[in-house]
Amino acid sequence: MTDTLTAYRTCPLCEATCGLEITVEAGEVTGIRGDPDDVFSHGFICPKGYAVKSLHEDPDRITTPLIRTGSGFEPATWDEAFEEIDRRSHRSSSRMDATRFPPTSATRTPTTSKRCSTDASC
Repeated sequence: MTDTLTAYRTCPLCEATCGLEITVEAGEVTGIRGDPDDVFSHGFICPKGYAVKSLHEDPDRITTPLIRTGSGFEPATWDEAFEEIDRRSHRSSSRMDATRFPPTSATRTPTTSKRCSTDASC
């Protein structure tokens, strides 16, 4: 007798976040359909939702964190990966200054935006 499991997940392939009902038998995905109890998609999914099985079984799928080294990428644990992110974040944030990130339209305040929209000198 094989163990059958039904897993409920959110489709990761677009912003619609459809609910998926995934059937797994003996560790393999055997079926994917829309979750009828999902409050957003109500059991409907697009053809991309069915592709989750292919993505899961893709031999090129990355299944562990990777850290870039001088010679390529090396497998790491999640703790090592987060430590590396933290180390690199602190290093780059200490180098930030106004000369590297000059003000742009995205950094203007509502006051400067209003002035620039009515003043030809901006």
